[in-house]
Amino acid sequence: MEDDLVAAYSGLGTADADKGEYHRGEECLACVKDLIRSLRDDDPQRCPVRRRLGEAKTLQTDLLPLLTKFSSDEILKNDIIRLVPPRVSELLVPCVEMRLFDYFLACSMIPH
Repeated sequence: MEDDLVAAYSGLGTADADKGEYHRGEECLACVKDLIRSLRDDDPQRCPVRRRLGEAKTLQTDLLPLLTKFSSDEILKNDIIRLVPPRVSELLVPCVEMRLFDYFLACSMIPH
């Protein structure tokens, strides 16, 4: 299970720190769907999937950059919003068309 989870979040894409860009992985949408499935099946008491995604900083390093750069992809956008914790997703829905990463940095919600 751990290997599948790592493969799923690793397949989302990669950041190019030198250029300040995020490159979507070839199987990005399939990886998002795998993560949705993993979270749905997560142990509600111990939450190992949620903990692992938090440790990997998947929200900050992959999901928000994907939403920012590929916001015109409605299917991807909606599936990513399903992955985000409920309180954060309430904030995302009204500002999805904005540059989300900049928005969250301005709100100090993402450690930088």
